[in-house]
Amino acid sequence: MVRAGAEGDREERAFNEDRSYAGWPGTPDFSEATTKSDISKILKDSYGSDITRSARANWTGQLWRFVTQIEIGDFIVMPLKLEPGQVAIGRVIGNYEFDEEEQDGFRHSREVDWGTEKYDRDEFCDDIRGTLGSFLTVCEIAQPHVITRLESMIDTGVDPGYDESDDEEDPVALLSTLVDSSEGDVLKISIRDILGYWGYYRRNARIVEEITSALVDGGLFVKPSISDGAIDSVVAITPIENRGGEQEAPEERPDDVEQADMSTILTLEGGVKYVIGTMPSAQCEVTVTTTDEELAQAVTKMVINDYSQLPVVDDENHLLGAITWPQISLGLIAGTPKTVGEVCQTAPSVTSQDELLSKIDTIHYEGFVVVCDRENRVTGIVTSSDLASRFREDYGPIALLDEIERRLRHRFEEKTTIDEMRRLGVRVGREGYSLGNYAKAMSIEDCWDIVGWPALDRKTVADLMEEVRLIRNSLMHFSPDPLQKDQVAKIEKAVRLFRRTIPITVMREV
Repeated sequence: MVRAGAEGDREERAFNEDRSYAGWPGTPDFSEATTKSDISKILKDSYGSDITRSARANWTGQLWRFVTQIEIGDFIVMPLKLEPGQVAIGRVIGNYEFDEEEQDGFRHSREVDWGTEKYDRDEFCDDIRGTLGSFLTVCEIAQPHVITRLESMIDTGVDPGYDESDDEEDPVALLSTLVDSSEGDVLKISIRDILGYWGYYRRNARIVEEITSALVDGGLFVKPSISDGAIDSVVAITPIENRGGEQEAPEERPDDVEQADMSTILTLEGGVKYVIGTMPSAQCEVTVTTTDEELAQAVTKMVINDYSQLPVVDDENHLLGAITWPQISLGLIAGTPKTVGEVCQTAPSVTSQDELLSKIDTIHYEGFVVVCDRENRVTGIVTSSDLASRFREDYGPIALLDEIERRLRHRFEEKTTIDEMRRLGVRVGREGYSLGNYAKAMSIEDCWDIVGWPALDRKTVADLMEEVRLIRNSLMHFSPDPLQKDQVAKIEKAVRLFRRTIPITVMREV
């Protein structure tokens, strides 16, 4: 869908000259832009401080689609302002063009065969009609079977819709429906559940960009970004305000909206990072104390809950400091402190956006950091114990996979040669066996007869190894999220199998 201006000011020329005009006055040629960053830079150079960074990101995505993503042969749809309730449908027959001699607002265009008919907007089913109501100047109409439905509209004037039982519904459409039915148009949902709508269970840069871009194109954003928190953190999906294109003047936006859009921009520009917010304890209910609380009460909290520290806060949960066992001990040696304030010390604090790796030394030395929001209110705490748990989640499966590979390498080197495996169809690289080679060999009966175990079922072992291979591949893509429990269980099953079939006494020789 490409609109023709807030007041339909480009409609007449679009029909008369068989073109689609993108607008965006005051911008030069985008033909040489090969990335979104290139387009963003051109917009920044053209508009400077006249647009916010979030608006620039919004426009970048729309122009990127108009310049590079639309292909010859694609349908192009234009809701009409001069003929309210009517929609034009055409076919793209030309690539992006820039005409410097044209008047401002008409310089960016594509050639389109519009035909002669106009179509009644009300004849479209709700899903496509909803997209036609988007404020974006350029956006993809991505509803199920949209091509055949537009063809039907051209031939018969009717959108046949689609049978939801025959197809999986678009995740953005599902989430949009949930947002619309939520109180205040705010859907509270976990990052894990959002990933699930796309069939994913862990985040990496590609997945985060795919989902974030799809949500933005669908007029939704997530606050905070899906790249920021732990995978089970609850975020809010809301409609994007000021979603339009180049026609809309910049406007002041609520701070939380601006921050959410900025978070989306940073996500699309930087992918997924190990930030403090990816630690589950960075967003949790924290047991705290106050300066005037009796020390005995605070110490009792620490003993009962097995805490090594307690953040000290004021009446509005702003961080003032912390108490720790060493500081309490020093206080008791020096005298008889009665209140928390008498043994309170400064506390190391971080934000959820701080890089986790840069804070590891502080967590190791201090034993903890307190996580605070921009107003210095306590939102979580990350301890050295949390780091140890994180290390176990991240490194444990990798160590087990390494053991599987070492055991299998010994088995294969003992029973066969690389040349023989290659002859039987296993593509072993120059660097030697990989986990994929082992999985492939176990799926080939002739290979199994050489390296397998007569008492074991080949297909069961081969299926398990294929699952382990896929899990291992997913670990090769950076993600701040741990594997699912069932995936770790499959790795552990494979380890148990090969520990019992390749004895540890043999492994000592490897």
